[in-house]
Amino acid sequence: LYSTNANVVDLGYIYDVRERNGIVKIVLTMPTRGRPVYDFIVFQGGGRVTDGIREQLLKIKGVREVICECVWNPAWTSARLTSVGRKSMLLES
Repeated sequence: LYSTNANVVDLGYIYDVRERNGIVKIVLTMPTRGRPVYDFIVFQGGGRVTDGIREQLLKIKGVREVICECVWNPAWTSARLTSVGRKSMLLES
């Protein structure tokens, strides 16, 4: 998992994204509660990206605030992986 080039969208972590008046709200999940990486993904980034989701979105003109909400329901399953995510994780399509 840690050597994959997949992003949070292809991994199925993003449930919803909405923007209104420069405020972006993202609803996302993590694959497990036992090893949460929410702060790392949202604030620090990782791999090829040095900034987290929040910092990347704040670079977009017109975005003045980013709200990230981590939810556990519905629970993440591998069914949320896109075909790109499945290939990057070396899983069958």
